[in-house]
Amino acid sequence: MEKDKKLILFMPSMEGGGVEKNIILIANFLADSIKNIYLITFDSKFKNKFDKRINIISPNKKNGKYSKYSKYFYCLIELFKILLNSKKVLVFAFQANIYCIIVAKILKKKIIIRSNSAPEGWSKNLIKNFIFKIFFRFSDCIIVNSKIFKKKIDSIFNVKSVCIYNPLNKEEILKKCKIKIYSTIFKNKKSLKLINVARFTDQKNHLLLLESLRDIKHKLNFELVLIGYGPNKKIINNFIKKNNLSNKIKVLSYDDNPYKYIKQSDVFILTSN
Repeated sequence: MEKDKKLILFMPSMEGGGVEKNIILIANFLADSIKNIYLITFDSKFKNKFDKRINIISPNKKNGKYSKYSKYFYCLIELFKILLNSKKVLVFAFQANIYCIIVAKILKKKIIIRSNSAPEGWSKNLIKNFIFKIFFRFSDCIIVNSKIFKKKIDSIFNVKSVCIYNPLNKEEILKKCKIKIYSTIFKNKKSLKLINVARFTDQKNHLLLLESLRDIKHKLNFELVLIGYGPNKKIINNFIKKNNLSNKIKVLSYDDNPYKYIKQSDVFILTSN
């Protein structure tokens, strides 16, 4: 990119999941070739993970809880201010895609959006589906992370998306998995050790995994550890308790380094849709 051009990465809410890891890897990679790169985010707790050459912009805020949409609102104001005062700029949105498209196109700027969740999770609402069909077409590029995802989103919204797989930092993973743990998360040495690391949301479909293990709990000696966070945690815990699986299934909170636990397991299972 030319020296006077700017790249704006937009991700208001950063909670520590896979999308956050993706934007950190992508931003740090792009910092090697782009001089003026900015990140607009409401949450600055991951600031130290970004390359120092990246300009991080966070709205002024008071202490207290903010909803996802209030974070979007304050960050969109920051986006509007930058776009209003910049001639050559490209927006790369990881969240709030429709809002970003509207702001960018009002100010006649180019925008790339990255859709992080499968369309069946948010296209069932007829009004939302109609809005997405209209505004997706105004994006200069839509990035998705799988070929199946591309096929679905192109068909549902009549667009031509681009499939780019999620980035992977192999060196970091190998380094983190070697960190020693002085206690094991698996108690039974003779059991088949299963692990799942994912947000506790409908899209990750933990109930499919839990229902499957419930049906074979008398045929297979196993232990399962679930690591994550999200709105479905209570549903997951209730299912485990109701089906008498507490002695076989353990739920752990999100950890920045799940690889040290994955290394202890025999099988990693992901039942995401």
